[in-house]
Amino acid sequence: MVMPRKNTAQHFLEGTKAHPPKATPNFQGGRPKLPKHLCPAARAEMKRCIKLLEARGTLTEGDVTVLSVYAEIFSRWVLAKQAIGVDLLIKTTIVDPHGKMTVVERLNPLLKVADACEAKLVTLAAKLGMTPVDRARSKQTDISDEMKTDEQLEAERQLAAFNKPKELSWRPPQPIAAPPTLEDDEDE
Repeated sequence: MVMPRKNTAQHFLEGTKAHPPKATPNFQGGRPKLPKHLCPAARAEMKRCIKLLEARGTLTEGDVTVLSVYAEIFSRWVLAKQAIGVDLLIKTTIVDPHGKMTVVERLNPLLKVADACEAKLVTLAAKLGMTPVDRARSKQTDISDEMKTDEQLEAERQLAAFNKPKELSWRPPQPIAAPPTLEDDEDE
């Protein structure tokens, strides 16, 4: 059960103090523009990430560089995985110093590329707050009024009206005049 917030008068009467208001974000939310240099796969990944971060309320226009690098590395990782396919081992021909040729199976060199991309993707995803641990650490952005829906604006107006401090209607009691005594009546 959620208890309603106490107003200033209730805190005064109960001898308690109000909690300080939650810190408001000090940066403005916004949607970054897609860079033109991105390949189609990177553009698609960047759009997906923008939609995800925007829904969480942690996206700013300043995230464009990290997002574009993340999207490029993601597309590179996908290409490396497609090129590897199921061929983890590849056959190569080695010529020894005597001129004899030998066929040897080695790990596909693209595995190193895919592994490096995966490590970078995890690091950048953490910086963007897209991992489960970092999601809770991400700060909400302050969305500009142009980006808010009508429902969000109405909810904010109602919350502001609810949290508006109310004037105290309580006034200290006034001294009551003493009732007339019998002695006062006899003088007349």
